[in-house]
Amino acid sequence: MDPNSQKQVISSIQPISTADLFQREKTVFLAPKQWWVSWCNYVGFFQDPKGLDPGPINNEILLENSDLKSDLNSSAVIFLKKEAWTSLYSWYLGGPEIEIFIIEGRPDLHPIKIYICPLYDYISVESALFSPFYLSLSLTIQDLKSHLQKKHSITGKFHLKVYESNGSIRSLEGYEDFSIREVNIKKGTKICIEKNDEVCLMEAEDEELKKVMEISMQDFHHSSEKDHTNSTGKKGVSAHWVEGNVNEFEMDFIDVARDSPSGPEIELIRERIREALQGKKVKLEIHSIAKIKKQLNRILEEYQSFIKSC
Repeated sequence: MDPNSQKQVISSIQPISTADLFQREKTVFLAPKQWWVSWCNYVGFFQDPKGLDPGPINNEILLENSDLKSDLNSSAVIFLKKEAWTSLYSWYLGGPEIEIFIIEGRPDLHPIKIYICPLYDYISVESALFSPFYLSLSLTIQDLKSHLQKKHSITGKFHLKVYESNGSIRSLEGYEDFSIREVNIKKGTKICIEKNDEVCLMEAEDEELKKVMEISMQDFHHSSEKDHTNSTGKKGVSAHWVEGNVNEFEMDFIDVARDSPSGPEIELIRERIREALQGKKVKLEIHSIAKIKKQLNRILEEYQSFIKSC
């Protein structure tokens, strides 16, 4: 985008007054003041254009050992609305992204750095991808949940779990009115966002997959909560995807009564989804309605992750 167009976009987004910005926003994004001055000169934000392209946004100079510098002050940074940061980053790249909270009308330049991951109960914490997150100690758990819900576009109920460095796990459910300081969240803490036991169909970006999920869930709702006996003599609830004219796909009974199904069992369920997407008739037998919901949720989240990575 040419410099004048950039100027017009940012002018329509970014308040001139930081006091106004701090009153309106709950969080702001940081960029080095010297980069901002170079960009303003380049596009003629306050006066006639002069100077060169400012280059990538080098937020590394605001950090020390990957944390915000302890002596960082407001004179060294520019505070940006999310939309302004997103636009500038899309034009110039650089980073890393630094988002901080506004507390009582002032930016918190001394947050703790933690790590957040949307685990959604199907990835092991060892393989989960955690993103840095700057957190103000005076926020409540409810403030944090509200922010994460908006930031990650989470629909439906969810809860937060803290994964301690010693390997222990604790839930923050029921602590919504407590502050981050009161629940003893410290620098370097890993927090996972975990969905409650439900399938959020509206999150499916792929219409075909959503259709499959809807069909399957209708079958489950029409099924009885009582166990049925299959041909092997084991107990389970039968569910069928009935689209297509291909003969029913035969498969072994899957017992997912335990909390942690094995990799092959999850892969087998995932394969049935692929078969259904190809228009084939699929039969899936599983121990309980609650368990199939959990498996479908795992597949849905993994499918979305795959689509985004393509």
